[in-house]
Amino acid sequence: MPEARALTRRPTARPRIARPRTACGHDRGVAIISALWATALIAVISVSVLQLTLSDARVVRGSDKAAQLQAAADGAINVGILSLLGSAATQPPVTGTPFTIDLAGTEIRMSVIDESGKIDLNFATPETLQNLLAGAGLSTGEAQDMTARIVDWRSGAADGTSQAGDPASYAGAGLDYLPRHAPFQSVAELRLLVGMSDSLYAAVAPLLTVYSQIAWIDPAFADKRVLQAFAVSDATARAALQQREEVEQGIAPPPKSPGVAVGHAFTITAEAVDRQAKARATRTAVVRLTGDPRSPVVIYRWE
Repeated sequence: MPEARALTRRPTARPRIARPRTACGHDRGVAIISALWATALIAVISVSVLQLTLSDARVVRGSDKAAQLQAAADGAINVGILSLLGSAATQPPVTGTPFTIDLAGTEIRMSVIDESGKIDLNFATPETLQNLLAGAGLSTGEAQDMTARIVDWRSGAADGTSQAGDPASYAGAGLDYLPRHAPFQSVAELRLLVGMSDSLYAAVAPLLTVYSQIAWIDPAFADKRVLQAFAVSDATARAALQQREEVEQGIAPPPKSPGVAVGHAFTITAEAVDRQAKARATRTAVVRLTGDPRSPVVIYRWE
């Protein structure tokens, strides 16, 4: 028998298992980028919140400043009323001449106007209104039509008919209202009339009032254009207008400033100014001096 050979078994090689490649480096990069984005987002949000906070703070400071100026303007109106009630030496000019006072460290620009120098919308004659409108640039026919609308608006005869002397009805103008057929509550109500343009209103509104409650005007307080509206038919107005023109030409000296008249209504305007903050607030009041010690002042408007 052949000699048996010893068989030696080679150890089989252990299979290599392919392990997945580690992604540690890539993951760390993604994590860093994500963290940067998150930090940037937080920064943006923080800046936005800070801006909103600063903006709110400015609004609050601005509101406080506005409130302070409004309070100062209201205080100045009260000072103006007391001055009207005071002695002649302390009374302010009542012809609209501006003046300045200091109230608790706030600069106040003020003016006081006697309403008797204006044409009262509810008491003026049609002739006076027509003259005023013609002086503002309307033709004779246009002035007549607008005067008819004013008179119709303030008249108490509300019979549902179209406006007398008005060729264009409110419905025809696309408006959904009719004349009040009652006294004007304010000069601004003129804007509701058919045909009342912005330019015409701007020209006549400063010369009109609803507070004098008289058909006449006091020439001492009247604007030159108001005197012209009355001068057509009134000798006193013509004389006052001539005197006004002589003063303007330097022929005559300025008349003595008229004083405060008890029974008259006055418009007082006060504008509080803060130059550093570039802010201002304005208050306007219309009051009447009654002459009654128990109730010396009637307040018509305060805004």
